Amino acid sequence: MMNVYASRLQDWQHQGLERPHHPVQGPQGPTLSVDNRTFLAFCSNDYLGLANDPRVCAAAQRGLEQYGVGAGASALVCGYSAAQAELEAWIAHWLGLERVLVFSSGYLTHLGVIPVLVDGATAVFSDALNHASLIDGVRLARPAQLTIYPHGDWEFLERSLRTCAFGQRWILT
Repeated sequence: MMNVYASRLQDWQHQGLERPHHPVQGPQGPTLSVDNRTFLAFCSNDYLGLANDPRVCAAAQRGLEQYGVGAGASALVCGYSAAQAELEAWIAHWLGLERVLVFSSGYLTHLGVIPVLVDGATAVFSDALNHASLIDGVRLARPAQLTIYPHGDWEFLERSLRTCAFGQRWILT
């Protein structure tokens, strides 16, 4: 059985399809050093450049001392973290909102929010090149109708919307 996978891996390597992992040297920042070469980091999720900011690092150290390194389980199992509740209250106040909900990633946001807002009476129109997190969120939601329209084809989308029988409609781009 392993010979099948070893053979497949070898084929990928010969086709130049193997994606090797390169350790990044140093902290997160606007540039990455890999194999002693420096690159601009257009691939990072550190959009604001705060991952290595001394104030953020100091706050993280204080948080580690106060709360430790893990929640132990989900909020439904072990309870809601006081640190997360504090963060959500601070953000809500800052934005002038009654409440906010913080997720640990954009992917988890889509998995958590889309199924709550989209139901069996909702039609979803999704761009063919949407991120996997949006696609997975819609799959979990199980909408009444799912239309995947060609990327950026607004005329196709408009025609699809005109013929849609459902009043509740979501367009994901």
